[in-house]
Amino acid sequence: MTTNNITPITLDLYSWNVNGVQDALKSRNIRQQMYDHKGVYLLQETHYLSVRDIQRFNTAAPICYQTNGLPNRNGVLLSIPQRNQNLTHIPSSINSGDGNGRLLMININWLGLPILLVNIYAPPSTPSERALFFDQIHSRLLNETLPIIMAGDFNCWMHPLDHHTNSNPANTADINSLNSLLNSLNLVDIWREYNPPMVHWLPKLVESTSFMSVNH
Repeated sequence: MTTNNITPITLDLYSWNVNGVQDALKSRNIRQQMYDHKGVYLLQETHYLSVRDIQRFNTAAPICYQTNGLPNRNGVLLSIPQRNQNLTHIPSSINSGDGNGRLLMININWLGLPILLVNIYAPPSTPSERALFFDQIHSRLLNETLPIIMAGDFNCWMHPLDHHTNSNPANTADINSLNSLLNSLNLVDIWREYNPPMVHWLPKLVESTSFMSVNH
């Protein structure tokens, strides 16, 4: 699509809960996807990544940052493609967050615009634990002045249509904390913005993995 002979340049971002990358075939398939479809990848639940694992990912996306989880849980990774003149990263801005392999924040520069990328993997255990996690992120970003792109696995629904009952479920502590985070930072669920009436859930699951973008 063009407007007044100006062709918009898009930034491709992929958010993906990979549920572990230790399996050789699975790891190779993920890296092939990253190599074939250049963009910024925000992976969740990578589990523990060894130096060798990171070296393998560097072959597909030379610029990779990760905060390790445990052998069978947590871990997030953020990769940036090389040789993209419109996109640069700021290595000194890396902030691994909570130290539990659930949060990674990095500054990038896209077409001269500084942006804060936030990759999260929210605790899947209880609403109260997720609420505390969202509150901690809220506190960290409350005074942030950069535009924010937040992506990840939030392990909770953000709109009644995302809930497996497709009804009007009661808000729990985590939903309230997440909504407070979004409203305070002026974030929107970008998938829902473009697909307002669509159901976005899997049977027997209430997780929702969604993109958000700041509205500045």
